[in-house]
Amino acid sequence: MIARLRDGIASAGAMAIVLGAILFFIAGPYLVYEVFPVQAYRLSEALAFIAFIVGLVFALIAIVPKARPTSGLVLVAASFVIAMLLWVWSVILVGDAWGLGALYFLNLFLGVGAVLGAFVATLLGGNWHALIQLIVIAVIVLVFRMIGTALSVK
Repeated sequence: MIARLRDGIASAGAMAIVLGAILFFIAGPYLVYEVFPVQAYRLSEALAFIAFIVGLVFALIAIVPKARPTSGLVLVAASFVIAMLLWVWSVILVGDAWGLGALYFLNLFLGVGAVLGAFVATLLGGNWHALIQLIVIAVIVLVFRMIGTALSVK
């Protein structure tokens, strides 16, 4: 009896995760591009700026050897917050260039996300300033993750 209940709860949990992922992929771009574009961008921009400052502070704290694992974890967490800005900015760029239908097509049928689609959209559209912004944000995310992972492993 308890085993059946446990299996039922595990199945419900797995179903909730799948439904949550589907809802994120369908409702996320719609909410960012159609419903709250300015608010989503400003909020993610503010959070990314705070995460960037926190990441820099913890990179300096990593000078102390005992603080390195914690600093590494904070840098990795900060990279995920900054990556949220990259995703929101990419959704807005792809939505402006090609529309929301193209973004769903990229996600569902081609298997690439909004970020790669934004790189292509800015390249083909000649939007060089936005392309440079995407590259800089992506480099910051990758550098924070690489340094954070290196600090966490040691």
